[in-house]
Amino acid sequence: MIGKIIQGKSFKSCLAYVLKRPSFEILNMNVRGETANEMAECFEMTQQLRPRVTKTVSHMMLSLSPKESLSDEAWTEIIDRYLQEMGYTKSFFLAVKHKDKQHEHVHLVASRIRCDGTVVSDSWERIRSQKIIRQIEQDFNLTPVKNSWESDRQAPTISQIKRELETGIPTVKKQLADRIDLALTKVTNLSELLVQGG
Repeated sequence: MIGKIIQGKSFKSCLAYVLKRPSFEILNMNVRGETANEMAECFEMTQQLRPRVTKTVSHMMLSLSPKESLSDEAWTEIIDRYLQEMGYTKSFFLAVKHKDKQHEHVHLVASRIRCDGTVVSDSWERIRSQKIIRQIEQDFNLTPVKNSWESDRQAPTISQIKRELETGIPTVKKQLADRIDLALTKVTNLSELLVQGG
């Protein structure tokens, strides 16, 4: 499972993106409204509690490997657990499953400002997220993905994975990393690597 977190300022634009897909399913939410604008009004109420906090929107994505699938019940359990362990226990949230790609994924939109006025910490959130996801992989028997700090390479982004799945062609970044890995098997120092590449 791959996780990604993006912070933002506008609930309207984030919700419009998440809800504009041709094939989506709302798995869980604790906000009122049927449209992106109506839901955004609910989210924005918490912004008034802490007007100095600028990035109040947390847009989290959880993606399965292409050959994996989960029931809505399993997704709901994972979403509840993930949000709780990330600290979003008293926050407004929306969980949407997208079905328009070759791999199942969910979008979680949550307010970093809780309903009691406290703020969800963003310190080390990506590392905390990866630790939670690694445990979820074990508990749900999902394909494990190395943490970014355990890998020699930077993990591909969701858009890079999508592009590769759609085109069948590795991204330029991946092709370059593959060539560097191959060259490293033939050299013993940086000078030799530069000559090899050049």
